[in-house]
Amino acid sequence: MSCRILYPISDNPACRNFTPQVLAVAHRLGATVDLFHAVPTRRDLSAAQAFLAAQPCPGIDVRRLAAAGPFRPALRAQMAAEPYDLLMMP
Repeated sequence: MSCRILYPISDNPACRNFTPQVLAVAHRLGATVDLFHAVPTRRDLSAAQAFLAAQPCPGIDVRRLAAAGPFRPALRAQMAAEPYDLLMMP
């Protein structure tokens, strides 16, 4: 069974600086990373998907997940929906 990492990501300096560390941990563990980005409304989902698609993750098995709604409830829903071994946040 492989390790699963949930990484909530947004376009800010903290995330940009932390992403290489998440990818290094994923590579070391042979983990799958779920990049998770929440946006305020459904109208913003296509922009969220474009943002996630632009995130380079060479050599890592990555799923890109976008959700509409407030960040904390959306994150809790994602964590409840799937089993994760590790949550990484900057």
